[in-house]
Amino acid sequence: MKNRGFSFAVIALAVLAAAISLQNTRLGAEKQANIVSAQALEIEKVTFTRTQMENVFDDAVKTVLENEIRSQNLDAQEIKKKTVEKIIWLSEQGLFDSGRIRTEFFIEKQGSKEKISETVLEESSTVLVASEEGITTAWFFFTGGIKQDTQFKATISGPSYSTEFKLPQGYTVSAVVAIG
Repeated sequence: MKNRGFSFAVIALAVLAAAISLQNTRLGAEKQANIVSAQALEIEKVTFTRTQMENVFDDAVKTVLENEIRSQNLDAQEIKKKTVEKIIWLSEQGLFDSGRIRTEFFIEKQGSKEKISETVLEESSTVLVASEEGITTAWFFFTGGIKQDTQFKATISGPSYSTEFKLPQGYTVSAVVAIG
């Protein structure tokens, strides 16, 4: 009978050890699932910020073009200057930083980072304006400069994930306004 009690105690301890092991495994799996969930949320926020950036820059450039046409300014150089000023202003405002998401805007030229400058952006872009029969169209092109080696970029970073925003060479925004 004593052996039976001893056997029962050994079996009870084995079951208890298995239960504790399963509990630890479950807790580890929950912890891992929480980490993966947090990383997925961070990736979603960073990606959303990039999409938001693309929309804001597109809208801002288009608005500058439309406003200049409406105010009868058809000087391509002047419109380019105002467009570049708006791009720089947007990059300096911290509009896209929130919570743990941070952005850093820069110029990448021949593989090296540079501070954003009006001169470099103006040399890397062009504006065309055409008007006929009361309809005026303006185009802003980011060309990357004569050597096509300049890019306007931003790094969007969370604690463990980052992505990049850029105005690619060939980036184009246009505006059409009827003046009459």
